[in-house]
Amino acid sequence: MMDVDHFKRFNDTYGHVMGDAALIALAEKLKRSTRAEDCVARYGGEEFCVLVSPCTPTTLFDLAERIRVAISEIRIPFATEDLSITVSLGARMIEPFDPPILLGDADKALYRSKKLGRNRTTIFAQGLLERAVACRIQKEPSAAGDPVPEGSVR
Repeated sequence: MMDVDHFKRFNDTYGHVMGDAALIALAEKLKRSTRAEDCVARYGGEEFCVLVSPCTPTTLFDLAERIRVAISEIRIPFATEDLSITVSLGARMIEPFDPPILLGDADKALYRSKKLGRNRTTIFAQGLLERAVACRIQKEPSAAGDPVPEGSVR
């Protein structure tokens, strides 16, 4: 998952037409930076997702970094200057396959990239806190005494 850094400021400074030009340039660069079997999608606003399969954590990080660097090299002509954009990326391995959890974890990694200064890649790695919460959610009984379905939150 990736998000254009400071995109609102870009739009406010250069206008929505230039913001659209930046998103189009980003989408074109994404298509050129990924393999035919990868799936690239606009997730909303200035967020994009790339589904990459199969890969290892090292391959995932290398691809994400290649995408990040390629996007930072985009130049968008504007009046007498060339504009540029950067993205922050968050990624997660797919196993186990649970789309809402995968997107949530990739989003956590994305926001960690932003918190650490933007224009960087973070790969989600489940730590002890996430494991404890996941275990607790799976084992907590519901109000009726039934087990809570795996992955649900109350």
